[in-house]
Amino acid sequence: MIKNIFLIAMSIPTLLLAAPENPSNLQLQALSKSSVSIDWQDNSSDETGFKIFRDDVLIMTTLANVHSYVDTGLEASTAYTYTVKATDEDTIAPEITLNGNAIIGLNMGGAYTEQGASSIDTVDGDISADIVISGAVDTTYAGLYILTYTSVDAAGNSASISRRVHVYSDNVGDTMIVDPNRNNLYVNLHDSTPAGAYYSFEDDNFVAAGQQVLVLHSTGIENSFHILGYETDVKYNWASLPSHQNRFHVSWDSKFSGNFIIYVVLKFKTAEGVDTWSDLVYTPSENGYANYTENFMHIYLGESADDGTWHHFERDILADLHTFYPGATIDNSNSTWDSYVNGIAIRGSGSVTNIKLSE
Repeated sequence: MIKNIFLIAMSIPTLLLAAPENPSNLQLQALSKSSVSIDWQDNSSDETGFKIFRDDVLIMTTLANVHSYVDTGLEASTAYTYTVKATDEDTIAPEITLNGNAIIGLNMGGAYTEQGASSIDTVDGDISADIVISGAVDTTYAGLYILTYTSVDAAGNSASISRRVHVYSDNVGDTMIVDPNRNNLYVNLHDSTPAGAYYSFEDDNFVAAGQQVLVLHSTGIENSFHILGYETDVKYNWASLPSHQNRFHVSWDSKFSGNFIIYVVLKFKTAEGVDTWSDLVYTPSENGYANYTENFMHIYLGESADDGTWHHFERDILADLHTFYPGATIDNSNSTWDSYVNGIAIRGSGSVTNIKLSE
């Protein structure tokens, strides 16, 4: 028998309060030394919910027609007083649901059809017609577009939900998206020591149905992977892709739970005209990377970049280069290839997709 919780149930006299009518027959039962079951009889047909107070402090507002609640996290050998009141205040946000898929994939130049969303409110009912959509999809440009659907009820309670629309380039050498046939992506395990490193292609809710993400399996950041693309069934590095001439913005989506490094390999001319090889090196922070970033151009993405969730990154290659070499130039269109963006390399264990070089 549990003896270590003391409970007092209080009811509010109905005649002191306006409609909705308050509940009655409040029952308390100790489930453990730290939890209590609270049950009551619902006497109203027009409440929006019930407010539950512990020692005169509001701890929960339920939905309408609810008649029980479990309170947890209590202290043993402590007296608690509970009060339950019916309320007609609207404090509950509407429930908003997307029509169609939350992640959509389209080819560049295709048609995007807005499917909308629905919103149901406990007081106002169906308020789907009042949903506001922010964001837009432009299928003339490849990239990730995020649409946000917001619903606000008459009491000012709001709820939002998002849809991701991936627009894929019609040039497979432009955006390196991983598809089931993997015919537009080539991965090379470059640093294979220590042994055991490998890569795989896996489903992930971040990308649209029918797409996969590239998953890298490495011993810390000791192994590296080179990423290449295809055009017309011929393997290229980025420098020699015809579609990549004079494209100096790099973007990608990645999910890492530990240290990682992304290299953008460059050959460029300094302001003095000296041919120079160096890498732009992107890491979450400056700590722990010295052995792999020395003599390179080190850019910090932020410590949250390796928090185990998906992040989208966009970098201006020339702007980052000019931080270290003011006045340096890259000319991918030069037939002698004396300066160019050569490609990308990655160290670390994690997932990547949507790797893109653009104007």
